[in-house]
Amino acid sequence: LLAGSIESQGRWADAEPYRKRLYDQHRVLYGDHHDETITAAGFLAVNYVRQGRSADALLMRQAILQARTANLGDKDPKSIIALSNVAASLTDIGQLESAEILYRKVLEYSLEVHGKGHMETASAYGNLAVVLRARGQYAEAEPMLDEALIIDQSLSRGPNSVVALRLYNKATNLGDMGRQSEALDHAAQ
Repeated sequence: LLAGSIESQGRWADAEPYRKRLYDQHRVLYGDHHDETITAAGFLAVNYVRQGRSADALLMRQAILQARTANLGDKDPKSIIALSNVAASLTDIGQLESAEILYRKVLEYSLEVHGKGHMETASAYGNLAVVLRARGQYAEAEPMLDEALIIDQSLSRGPNSVVALRLYNKATNLGDMGRQSEALDHAAQ
């Protein structure tokens, strides 16, 4: 509770010792693979991300993924999220090829577990598109952006920030491919 209060003030480094202490206590009390320990590790990883310590966050997220898959299997929703978080950390440290491989697996598992019309699947399409764009693969990113947008539009009840972000990403991608008039149309939406 104290760590969360400190973090809400943007004081991530000040909150770290409390997050670390909680994580260490859970490891002693419950072991590395207990859900409470994994949750504490997740909070510590987010703390590291907010401090700009992407390499430290990656190590924590890899441990979380290992624990989740050991407990629940590869295709449990919590394991899929853990896999996506590792991919995000790889993206943060510039390992885009490795991140792409993991995001493709996240998309595969999300389609299998959640189906095509689920918000987690939309996120999987969107995250893969972001990495593809970062790698300069704009044409390959386009259908991923389209799928994410279609899903989010079907799940929303009118305009919202998620759909607006998808439209922005689509417009930016079109602009990067030199398709300016299409980009302007999407940006106007």
